[in-house]
Amino acid sequence: MPEIPGSVLAFSTFFELARASDLLSVRLGNCCDNQKLTYSQLGILEALLKAGPLCQKDLGEKILKSSGNVTLVIDNLEKRKLVQRERKGDDRRVVTIHLTEDGKRTILEVLPRLALFFQEEMKAITSEEQNMLSRICKKLTEARKTG
Repeated sequence: MPEIPGSVLAFSTFFELARASDLLSVRLGNCCDNQKLTYSQLGILEALLKAGPLCQKDLGEKILKSSGNVTLVIDNLEKRKLVQRERKGDDRRVVTIHLTEDGKRTILEVLPRLALFFQEEMKAITSEEQNMLSRICKKLTEARKTG
């Protein structure tokens, strides 16, 4: 089978990106271990802090997780009283997720630590490279949304 032009580069690039992401995810978990928050839980709390109450579907799109995964994450956050579900009207399918005061306090406590964590982790690349990497990742994400 003939090699497809660029396939080796694409393959290598993907796995380098995945390795870096996996390593940062593990290190991020260690950083937030005392709060016992997962990567997905952090994503939901941060999204709710920035955007305000959101429906589960929108939260899933924001943190790039399936609806089943988002439901489980929200279940666990709700057990800890960090978020609250609210149904509006007669349509039981429409559920809005709200950040509770405990949830807001928790994410506001974690964010400064996360900022320092990411600043330290990103020291390996320049500010210009960080901006470039951010643009590239956004471009990959947007391409998959439309493709």
